[in-house]
Amino acid sequence: MGPDPSQDYVALGFRQQNRPDGDDQGVEFTTFTYGFRTDAAGVPRTGQAAYGIDVFGVATKPGEEPVSFDGSGKFSVNFFEGSFLAQASTTEYGLVTDYGVSGGGIELNASGMLSATDGSFSGLAAYGSGYGQTSGTIFGRFYGPSAQEVGASFQTNGADGLAAVGSFVGATNDTLVPENMSFTSLSREQRFYTLDGGSVGGLTWLNSETFDFQGYSSDMGGGRFTAADKIAGKSTNFRTYAKTVDDGYGAQDVVLELYENGSANTEISLTYASFGHWSGTRDGGTRDEYFHYGFLTGRNLLTARTGTARYAGVLYGTGVNSDASRKYDIRGTSAFNIDFSNQIFGGNLTATGTEQSSGVSANFGSFAVDGTVFSGASALEGLISRGGMNLGSFNGSFYGPDGQDMAGSFYFNAPAGTGDALEVGIKGVTVTKRQ
Repeated sequence: MGPDPSQDYVALGFRQQNRPDGDDQGVEFTTFTYGFRTDAAGVPRTGQAAYGIDVFGVATKPGEEPVSFDGSGKFSVNFFEGSFLAQASTTEYGLVTDYGVSGGGIELNASGMLSATDGSFSGLAAYGSGYGQTSGTIFGRFYGPSAQEVGASFQTNGADGLAAVGSFVGATNDTLVPENMSFTSLSREQRFYTLDGGSVGGLTWLNSETFDFQGYSSDMGGGRFTAADKIAGKSTNFRTYAKTVDDGYGAQDVVLELYENGSANTEISLTYASFGHWSGTRDGGTRDEYFHYGFLTGRNLLTARTGTARYAGVLYGTGVNSDASRKYDIRGTSAFNIDFSNQIFGGNLTATGTEQSSGVSANFGSFAVDGTVFSGASALEGLISRGGMNLGSFNGSFYGPDGQDMAGSFYFNAPAGTGDALEVGIKGVTVTKRQ
């Protein structure tokens, strides 16, 4: 593979060393990029850009034929926030036979952050081969006087011995649109999955005041919400909308609260994750649902992470006691310790409530959360307990280029005498950021 003729500042190369040993042959293979590097002053610190990239590399797995791969894709960068996202579809070719495969997840995905001190960037990479998935790291830099071009190399390894090494080079392309990568720099339509445990809905952002909402069940009234539907909310940390809709089940009064991101939020400044609270009133009864959504960390990227990380944040929810005589607005805090090396986590949820009719406060206390991390899916699941008694469940997801934010939904039963004379079922959501 040679460099694209339009690339004036960067090129791609590889080094292969063969060591024959009887009927066998050992091979060392390395790819690299080189050229006229962009210094720190030449890297833009505002705006976004998209680069068309060409990828080349080799993948191996014990007992399988080695393959080379090449392909093309897009490298998106947000210079203001210092983040990047790369995706390329590839085709694999057997190095001995005429084996060839493409599509169906044969691809490179990578994301991470730009250096603040020079023209480089680094992060996590995942390569999907015909032999399976493998994860690792990526390092690259910009080339040219003002970062007109880009080059990077990645290396991945899997527990089953599958490994891939490769590089890509590319140049800015005005026909390509940079991907949205955070809430604070949305520049085009973006569809989000809204997650509540195993339930999935949708929220499509059209502009700063217009979006389409779809609940995870047909009786959750939704549709298009605009500035005309906006109302004064309970807190400046939420944007609140209200409208009456008829989804085929009769008229329903819907209130939708969306948690603010970035510096507009006085509690926690989130870049990649958020949550919403949907409530629908029909025939005198009100139903509350909570969901989280945002820029999910790419699948298989976190598999390369080791060590531990701590996340802390806030929680919101609704509580109803066992005879439905009292209903509470729930507020609180959360903290999680994630052990990526052992794929486990532990933490706690601390909740207080305000009874909706009387305004009386209730302290429900702290509850432990423990469970399993599923790095391949950028997710985690666990049980909520107190005093060794299982009381509920937690389902979460990581958000951001390398999991900077984490959010999750929960449901648990606070025992009788904990804030209320009766047992209280509490459902809600928490959003956190890495400390």
